Amino acid sequence: MARRPRTFLLKVCVGTALAVAMVLALSSTSASKSPTAYQVLAASEFKLVSLGDPKEPTLTADSSQNIPMGHFTYVPAPDPTAKPTAKPTPKPTAKPKPAIKPRPRLGSGRVRGSATYYCWPGRSRCTRGFPSGGAYGAAGPELRRALGNWRGKTVYVNGVRVKLIDWCACGGNHVIDVYHSTWVKIPHPSSVTIRW
Repeated sequence: MARRPRTFLLKVCVGTALAVAMVLALSSTSASKSPTAYQVLAASEFKLVSLGDPKEPTLTADSSQNIPMGHFTYVPAPDPTAKPTAKPTPKPTAKPKPAIKPRPRLGSGRVRGSATYYCWPGRSRCTRGFPSGGAYGAAGPELRRALGNWRGKTVYVNGVRVKLIDWCACGGNHVIDVYHSTWVKIPHPSSVTIRW
């Protein structure tokens, strides 16, 4: 095997040493550089830039190519998934309950018997000055005695309101005569309890 000349080895060693020296020199120069300092600008170096009339120009096919930057307005496209808002359905308002008239408090007075009628237009006469459709009655002797000052008083015949405007000469179990329009509203008129 032939030996290489010493000059070749010498060249290789010198080349390698030069390369290492260059790398070290470059790395030390870049590391020794100090960072660049920022320069403060004077107020006179700033310039006012006008963007023109704030009104948006109307874009046409001819003018759209010549509009300077900053004059375009972004208009968002409508959302295809958006649904129109449904009209609110009004809630039904609660109807006020009709006021229930309290039943009048009745005393302990009562008379029992039967009730007959009068003032049936075309068949029997009515008390003068009191129309045939009213809730009126005539008190018999037993009822007048029990009430005392009976004229104009209101009594309840089996729960039906009757105003006493007249008297009758009733006898026996018969305690009251009422207008026919009221008599038809009294349940079981043959057996009544008159309360006040």
